[in-house]
Amino acid sequence: MLNSVINRYKNIEFTGSNGRIDALDLYRFIAIVLMIQGHSIFAFAVPEYIDANKAGWDIWTFIRGLTAPIFMMISGAVNVFATKRLPDGTIDNKKILKRIRTAVILLFVAYVMSFPAASLRHLDTFTDEFWTIFYQTNILHITAICLLILQVFYKIAKNDKELLTYTLMFSFFALLISWFIQKYDWYAILPEILAPYLSYERGSIYTMFPVSSYFFFGVSAGIYLRNTPKNLLFEAIFSKGLKLGIALIIIGVPAFNIINGVETNYRQISLINPGGIVMRIGIVITAFPLIILLNEKIKKFSWLYLTLSKKSFFLFVIHILIIYGSAVFRGLNYVWNQNLTGWKLIASAILVELLSLSIAYYYNKTVKFLPSIRYAYLSIIIMITIMINLTY
Repeated sequence: MLNSVINRYKNIEFTGSNGRIDALDLYRFIAIVLMIQGHSIFAFAVPEYIDANKAGWDIWTFIRGLTAPIFMMISGAVNVFATKRLPDGTIDNKKILKRIRTAVILLFVAYVMSFPAASLRHLDTFTDEFWTIFYQTNILHITAICLLILQVFYKIAKNDKELLTYTLMFSFFALLISWFIQKYDWYAILPEILAPYLSYERGSIYTMFPVSSYFFFGVSAGIYLRNTPKNLLFEAIFSKGLKLGIALIIIGVPAFNIINGVETNYRQISLINPGGIVMRIGIVITAFPLIILLNEKIKKFSWLYLTLSKKSFFLFVIHILIIYGSAVFRGLNYVWNQNLTGWKLIASAILVELLSLSIAYYYNKTVKFLPSIRYAYLSIIIMITIMINLTY
């Protein structure tokens, strides 16, 4: 069956402009859609309604666990295609500075979104609980740090071969150390603002290890794909890629179960289990050929998902604000917080999806009329206004 599929599609043209693989953007868009519905259902569902031990919910929980790996790996791969080398093999310093600026903006936005108060006017009254919430890390924090580290690799690597070595080494390092790093009390070692990057102890959603492993494995995959001749890309993805993905799944699943059996009470074991990390990487790789075939079937809609994929971080911010609101305005969670089941729950998730995607698409169209104001800086101005909120 696999051979017949390969023979049927081996001549498809799946690379876009400048050698970019459009299916990567479709893959990231799918991850965004999964992320939005996952956050919506988790926020609106009656807690007892979600049961990972029940048929259906077990699949939903498993797929939800793949969202971050997909998003981080594809983001890493896409970053490679967006960063071209100069004829002498170096990366333009302006490009590196632009990426650093993006990382700083991501960090700023991440902290502003976590600001759990309506105003800075009463800073002296903020409790320890306030700062604990404020310092918790999410996917924006980790992506920003990964981007900064990647710029260092870009600067010291003389060519893509060296860059591939650095990123693969870091990915394996992050994978292996994730298991051991949670054994330490990082709040006793590091300042409270830094400890959440390494510890889940006080509510961080994602930490550097293992999440950075997904990002840098994605970068490594992007380097490999970009340097594979166009006529060999199909074989690299549909043959070598499938074999690698399946091999990682075969290794990862039993390793995950064995490690879970060793320390079943280990904090966040499902996230930091090296076997689970390997398994998830394998699943993301194995599914990529299917995404390419899907991209071929729905190419007439590429104008939509290519646009929205490039607004991934905007979509992250928007859907969080729609669900949870902010310190100064209420989101849908104020009405439906852990209160829905059945078709109402499904409808609420669809509503958040439609609102988020529509706002992002509309914003992409209208921002073109503001050529003198970059959307990132406009977002910063809006968020500073919300956070300071002197009139609240």
